[in-house]
Order: sequence, then C-alpha cells, then structure tokens
Amino acid sequence: KVDSTSVLTAASSKVTIHQDIEGPAAGTAVNLFAPTTATVTLGGGLVNIGAAGYATTIDGTLTASQAVTLVGDQTLGGASGTYAIGRAAATAAGGDTTITGQAGASGGNAGGDVTITAGAGTGSGNGGDITVVAGATGTGTAGSVLIKVDSTSVLTAASSKVTIHQDIEGP
Repeated sequence: KVDSTSVLTAASSKVTIHQDIEGPAAGTAVNLFAPTTATVTLGGGLVNIGAAGYATTIDGTLTASQAVTLVGDQTLGGASGTYAIGRAAATAAGGDTTITGQAGASGGNAGGDVTITAGAGTGSGNGGDITVVAGATGTGTAGSVLIKVDSTSVLTAASSKVTIHQDIEGP
C-alpha cells in the first residue's frame, strides 16, 4: 500500500515489481537499502551496475568469487605509498601466479609484449628499480629467478650463483 507520504509499505516479506524503478531528478542522491547491514543480492542473472561515461564507486572491500574481466586501462592504488598485488596463503602447496601478454590473432599475427617499467624520478630524484625476488625457503631450497626464451632457460640466478645457459654475443 502507498500512504499519503508516498511510502510503499509491503505487508509480506516479498515485493514483486513488473516495471522499471525510477529515482528523482538527475543529480539527486538516492539510497537503496541504506540502513541494511546484511547481504543484499542483486539479480539472479546478468547484472549491469553503472552507466557508460560515469564513475561507479564501491566503498569497502570488493570480493569477486568468480573470474573478473577488466576492459581498458586500469589504475591501481592511490597517488602515494606502496601498492601490492598478492595472493592469500595456500592451504597446501602454493599455485602459480602469472602475468601473460596477449596472444596474436590467428593468421600469423605477433603476440603482445609484456613491459614492466619502474617509476621515473623527477628533478634530481632517482628512477625506481625493478626487483625480482625468488621465493624464500623454510627448510627446503630457496626459489630461483629464471629468464627463459620459449621453454629454454637462458639465465638462472639461484642463491649466490648465476648461470648463463647460452653464449654471450657482442654487437
């Protein structure tokens, strides 16, 4: 029932809506389930949140329980401090974490490069370093840093030893 203040009150625990829900004039903030602190489920199929050309902000922690596809350039972290991408500790042996460049389309097209670039210094400030660190050890052997071309190692750094697996050629 709708009362004199335009408040919809449902006598049962379920409200069925057979058309769009529209808010007030553009620029007027609207709260949906604002006082709710329990889980709110949106849809049982495809869900579109936001509109092209407008920012969509999520306050709080975002957890995606399935695969996430990000399209376009991504900006991670704020303007200062350290930004880390990591995985929670495994319950058994840890799984691989990979960053893979884009494969070329069929028909003889080149694959995309993967570039890791440290931050540029400004004024008399130094540029940032690129540091590659192998996994630490408990009682086993520490991990190695491997540089490969295809599946063939061309350089291995393990503990205090560096092994070059190919000839070093000059210009």
